[in-house]
Amino acid sequence: MSDVQGNPLDYTISLEDGSFRFTQLALGTYRITYDIPGLYSPDVWVTLTQDDPEKLQVALIVNSGSVAVDDPESKEVELYPNPAKESISIKLPGGHSTYHIQVVDMQGRIVETGSVRSENGIMLIDVGQYSPGLYHINLKGENSYYFGRFVKQE
Repeated sequence: MSDVQGNPLDYTISLEDGSFRFTQLALGTYRITYDIPGLYSPDVWVTLTQDDPEKLQVALIVNSGSVAVDDPESKEVELYPNPAKESISIKLPGGHSTYHIQVVDMQGRIVETGSVRSENGIMLIDVGQYSPGLYHINLKGENSYYFGRFVKQE
């Protein structure tokens, strides 16, 4: 869980089933996501206001098991160079395609999001402005999800 600026919030596990309980939150907007390699995390936004100061329950259910035929496929992508200093190239199947990208640091902050296009199956991402550390990339295409991790060096 993070605040609207993307700063992660502390949490406590409240039950044996892995539920999280966030108590004493200030009024405002919060984003709930999960980071499970290979799974795309939708953003769930919760706003606490004077008129609605408490949300009783927000459920994020992640099921493992069989995948239906129509479900998008999830694959790990090849990222190079890794570690990187200025940019990384991502090798993807196909020629020219547009993907939704989300780059997340290890504190759960989204450092980049938007649409990117691959040219001849290669996507170039500028990481020169990122702080040194480990990052997770999620790519959502028309019929598939891709994910990868890379290390940013100084």
